[in-house]
Amino acid sequence: MDAYESARALLRTEMTIAEWIGLAVIVNAPYAILGVAWALFHADRFAGLTGIHLVVSVVGSVLAWPLLLVGACTV
Repeated sequence: MDAYESARALLRTEMTIAEWIGLAVIVNAPYAILGVAWALFHADRFAGLTGIHLVVSVVGSVLAWPLLLVGACTV
């Protein structure tokens, strides 16, 4: 079986909504765990923030941790 046939067989596979959700959780779990760890280890950035500003900053830090990591390495 060549690569073309293998790709067609893979794309022909049917998945339920629950399987798609499970796949999304499995794929995104490491990203979210690293983002939470980044936010916890850099909690000093959130000092003095309250309310919605704190929530937005923490969520933004969890989502943008790769950019923050690159920015921290180049400073």
